[in-house]
Amino acid sequence: MKIDVYEHYLVAMCLYKPKYINSVPLEIIIKPQFKEILTLAKELKSDDDLPISSIVLKELVKNNGKEATPNDVGLMYEIIKKEIIKYNDYELDNEFNSILQMLIKRKDQINVINTLYKSINLIENGNELEGIINAKSISYTGALSIPDTIELLDNSIDNTNIFLTGIKSIDKNTMGFAKGNLLTLAGDTGSMKTMITLWMCLKILETNENFTCIYFEKEMPIKDIARRIASYITQIDTLTLMDNEYKAENKLLIRDKIEKDPKIKNLLDRLILVPNTNFSNAEHIYAYISKYKADIWCLDFLTQLGADTVSTDFNRHTMIQAALLKNIIADTDSFGIVITQIKKNSSRQRSNKIPQIDDIEWSGSISQYSAYIFSTFYPYYYYPNVIKEYYFLQGLKNRHSSIFVVPLIAYPQFSSFNEPDEITKNDMRNWYSNYVNRFRGYNG
Repeated sequence: MKIDVYEHYLVAMCLYKPKYINSVPLEIIIKPQFKEILTLAKELKSDDDLPISSIVLKELVKNNGKEATPNDVGLMYEIIKKEIIKYNDYELDNEFNSILQMLIKRKDQINVINTLYKSINLIENGNELEGIINAKSISYTGALSIPDTIELLDNSIDNTNIFLTGIKSIDKNTMGFAKGNLLTLAGDTGSMKTMITLWMCLKILETNENFTCIYFEKEMPIKDIARRIASYITQIDTLTLMDNEYKAENKLLIRDKIEKDPKIKNLLDRLILVPNTNFSNAEHIYAYISKYKADIWCLDFLTQLGADTVSTDFNRHTMIQAALLKNIIADTDSFGIVITQIKKNSSRQRSNKIPQIDDIEWSGSISQYSAYIFSTFYPYYYYPNVIKEYYFLQGLKNRHSSIFVVPLIAYPQFSSFNEPDEITKNDMRNWYSNYVNRFRGYNG
């Protein structure tokens, strides 16, 4: 989200709740149209709980004869009607204060940068002493207040924000995932990384009926993701859904399933799909998570994030993006799932095909920022004689406990997975143990 969008939201909030107007220093607003509208709104300031009249404000702007137009005012009220009116008073106060502080901080940063530029110009023009004195006038006041240690101890117990996933093997071994953390899922090409994360998101939404999830799709066409969701909810295989001969029939079946099952309708209402055309970097992801108050989100996949704008050090760029995602999680108290790839041919060239941490591209950064790391292992991809449905998530890191393996039954034609019954689970565990033991101590 561009910075002037935040200004747009801030001024619109002031029009909706005039009590905010006196809290906004005019100098933090850079866009002239927004500054003019806020200035006029200050003149019109009415009852704190009643929105400023759009008709009166448009007339004032029309007679003002400066840069703002009635259309600019109209856009403000569009934001109010579509977005701001949805907040309750508590949420709106928090959102307003958050944007206000961000714009104040931006103004401080601009002042520092301008002062530095002025100092550099003075020094370059021979006025070294004046330039140094000017540079020393900069005051750094970026430190925010933090809670004391005792308060942090209390909060660490009260606000654990643990949630269950609905996947028994994971919930049993983790007691649920903790918000404020990042889960990374890595795997070889063809190991159904996108499919398993989409399924995990749907299971979490089914288990937590008040959760919202955003799925950021960077690589796969968003229509394919939507088709996979349709396959999951209808149990119609994806090939049939793609068959033009059954197009009308399939659309009716999907609609009928949604209309007859309120839980599915509710689930889909809480799942937001963001195509690659709508975001390109971590800042855009932050804007969507903040806007929709997402509890969980998934990015498919990390190394595509902002790749189209990178012209220098791609490795450094990926590290920065991973760090930003970790900061986003901390700031929004959400839970993030990030798909990433393993190094080309890393596991394929070994006898043991299960990806390990060192196989992951930029494994150092990934390991640093992730609380949980799993790799995907689909044996049939390498060994056609193995039971086709066997699928495993290999735990590689669990910051809060020991690592573990999740056995699953894969139904790729329905974009779905099931947990095996006890007999099948034991068979899968035996197969897995024998497979791992076969290569123990062998580096070939």
